Amino acid sequence: MFAFSSPLLVACALLFSCAHSPAQESTQESIPPLAQQPSQSASHDKLIPAIIVRDYFIVPVALDGREDRVLWMLYDTGASITVIDGESLQAVSDWKPSQGNSVNLVSATCGPAKISHLSARVRDLDHISDALGYPIDGILGYSTFTGTLLTLDYPAGEMRVRKGELPKPDGRTIFPLTRKERRRPFIEMELGGREEEVLIDSGSGSGFVLEDRRGRKFLGTPVALSMMMGINGPRAEKTGRLDGEAELFGRSFVMPAVRLTEGTELLGTQVLRHFCLTFDIENRRVQVLGALDEAGQAMPPIRPSSLWTSGVLKSATATGHQIRGLLPDSPGAKAGLQKGDMVIEVNGVPYPERGGEPIIAFRDGERRWINMVVDRAGERLSIELERAEYIPVPEGVEPAPPRYSLPQDLVLHVASEIGPSAAELKEPASVMSPDGNRLAETIRTEAGTRVRVSDQFGRILGHPVLRGHNLGLQWSADGRWLAFWREVEQDGEMVWSRWAVPANGSQPPEPVPIR
Repeated sequence: MFAFSSPLLVACALLFSCAHSPAQESTQESIPPLAQQPSQSASHDKLIPAIIVRDYFIVPVALDGREDRVLWMLYDTGASITVIDGESLQAVSDWKPSQGNSVNLVSATCGPAKISHLSARVRDLDHISDALGYPIDGILGYSTFTGTLLTLDYPAGEMRVRKGELPKPDGRTIFPLTRKERRRPFIEMELGGREEEVLIDSGSGSGFVLEDRRGRKFLGTPVALSMMMGINGPRAEKTGRLDGEAELFGRSFVMPAVRLTEGTELLGTQVLRHFCLTFDIENRRVQVLGALDEAGQAMPPIRPSSLWTSGVLKSATATGHQIRGLLPDSPGAKAGLQKGDMVIEVNGVPYPERGGEPIIAFRDGERRWINMVVDRAGERLSIELERAEYIPVPEGVEPAPPRYSLPQDLVLHVASEIGPSAAELKEPASVMSPDGNRLAETIRTEAGTRVRVSDQFGRILGHPVLRGHNLGLQWSADGRWLAFWREVEQDGEMVWSRWAVPANGSQPPEPVPIR
């Protein structure tokens, strides 16, 4: 979740039940030969060449199997229909569809998967693209891969397909999908001693999203931390920490943060990323790995994390992101932001180009800050604000470890305790990732030298660091981390330090200092 904003993907009920997707400028290039990380997948599994932006799977759909007619689409199990941006479709088909109409894609491919007679709605998705911060051409609905076994392997960062069907549910690793709705995958979970039906939603960047039912107990009073877009316009939704545990697929979540909703109850990617899920869409079953160990025993409970925010509630509009509200006494309110301000930039990056989830704060001593540029009635204002911990981990409860760990090969190449070596100072300003699909580069600006990561088509995946003087870029051997030297002012002196960020489109709340 973007730390000071609404949830990354806006639930837009005007489009579909849980809509969260952006449109992209048309893509005329071929399907990229994306390298994949090793996995435990079966040999007969076939990899779909997905780009991972945070925990979202964005895949190339080639019309008529042609590499010059590719649409990049987010696969969303929470979407009951497929939606395509009209301008994107026109760019690859030379046909201008009308907004709101249905189209039938007779023949298409998604990597090794063949897609026939895919029905889709045409919509303008620019405002949702702005919400995501990464350009895509549409959303693939859940049923797109009916007739195959579809795997979303979050730990491995892979999306795979294979022929066959899952065995009958055993209640341990294979579970039945409920019959609440056939076009989307609902599952039962235990919460507070009662069973609840929730949607498995790979297109939501949230965690647990549940109704505020009577008897649900929270530690403290839930706080409005997010903004959702519905049929009646934007609405604020509260988040609170559950007093107790939630059990999902046999694995416990200790005192999880829960977003309260008036809409569909669901499990977003902050929960799903702990598991490898294989969907048998036709037989309405799902296999879940990651809850039990090799001996069949439950994996350790998933511990809670703190939630930080600047208290700025905003949502996407046709002209950009608009601030819809501010939490009382929040950093955003104290900094002078106002309802109605349009967000233009965050930390020097144009908001629509921020690339999924950019680094919005870094450790400068213990200070966390955001620089936001807004448009207020035609006046451009630059406002610096901090983040505050709104939902802490309860006292006496062990918090979750940091999600990202550094590979040793980043540390072993550090040449000096006091700064970069002469050779590192001469390293090129741009470095290609080991898989050849991402480019890291340093870009000089008035504020310093920032680090940017983009894919092979020039689309920005992230701006990991935006202030200070940064150089000496170095990829880890697996291509998931990018290390560099930083020179920043500290107590009136310029100090060098070695830093690293995950650079596969999945960004942490802040860069990680190696020392």
